[in-house]
Amino acid sequence: MASARLAPGIVLLDADNLQDDVPGAIAALRTRGSVQAVLLSKAAPDFAFGVAAIRAGAVDILEKPLSEQRLLAAIRLATSRPRPRTPTTIARNIDRLTAREREVVAWLLYGLTNKEIGRELEISHRTVEIHRARLMRKLAVPSLPALIDVVLAQRDKLPDVGIARPSHAPGA
Repeated sequence: MASARLAPGIVLLDADNLQDDVPGAIAALRTRGSVQAVLLSKAAPDFAFGVAAIRAGAVDILEKPLSEQRLLAAIRLATSRPRPRTPTTIARNIDRLTAREREVVAWLLYGLTNKEIGRELEISHRTVEIHRARLMRKLAVPSLPALIDVVLAQRDKLPDVGIARPSHAPGA
């Protein structure tokens, strides 16, 4: 599929042509993994439509006829928002981790500090901090708890790196 190779983009859907299946259309686009945001256009959107569209994942609803200024404002808004983390994008991001970043994640799951991970991997704690910052950026997470949530939700996507629980890890 050619779209699988495209960078994530913004899709403008004409809701008047979707025959009341806006949620289905948005879900189908999201599962392809190449959609950053969905904008909808509709001749006379009502409140119920707006609520259903936003719940389905639309970023904005534009009333027809579209003005260039309003469309550009909606695109700016859509590109300024953080991308949603779907299982597909999370799995793709986990696939982008280096072997060392995967090792750092595995040790983080055991609750080790950067210094302890550094000792286990025979690298400095500063190097661990760099790997940790890079993997958090790749997984688009703002904090360690968010990182742990993402990794645990997709742990089947992480290969077994052959790490045994260290004797000094919590719960050992």
